[in-house]
Amino acid sequence: EDLNRVIQQPPPLTEEELKRDASICEQRGEDAAGALAWLRHLERNKSFLVDLMQGQLQSSLKCSCCGHKSRQFDPFLYLSLPVDWDMFQLTDALDKYLDEERLVGDEQWYCEKCRKKVDAMKKIDLWMLPPVLILHLKRISFNARTGKMSKIGRLLSSPSSLDLSRYCSSPQKQGAKYDVVCVVNHNGRAS
Repeated sequence: EDLNRVIQQPPPLTEEELKRDASICEQRGEDAAGALAWLRHLERNKSFLVDLMQGQLQSSLKCSCCGHKSRQFDPFLYLSLPVDWDMFQLTDALDKYLDEERLVGDEQWYCEKCRKKVDAMKKIDLWMLPPVLILHLKRISFNARTGKMSKIGRLLSSPSSLDLSRYCSSPQKQGAKYDVVCVVNHNGRAS
């Protein structure tokens, strides 16, 4: 907050402005929707941290009944990647983070077109990568049966240079290659 270069926050968008934005996004497609969402974010959040370390995700939901698709663009400061014992590479965790997920049962999605909760497919994509990318590895596992947490101690290997091009759903103006410059390991217990 103290670093924000936006001195005076604009008022929240009115219902009419939100509808206009939605109409623009629908007419002009994904690129315009992503750019408009980023513009709306920068109207309220502008700092050297945003410039340096914030990127943008695209999340989409697709109804399994009628095919209706909803998409949303959200800023991120870091990616929190799940780790499990079956992984060996850092890219395995990235693959799992970006895997398509089926929402069923208690996790069903409310489809505006069907006007009811339905099974759906959820997908997260990397839309815009920041100049500096922070990857957080989620190594804590919670066992609902025992109520205990445990640390997943699997070591993941990574090349010294990481190309994320194949994970991006839009062209990256600055490229998608990163040098791995820092790794921080926490020693300790999960509890």
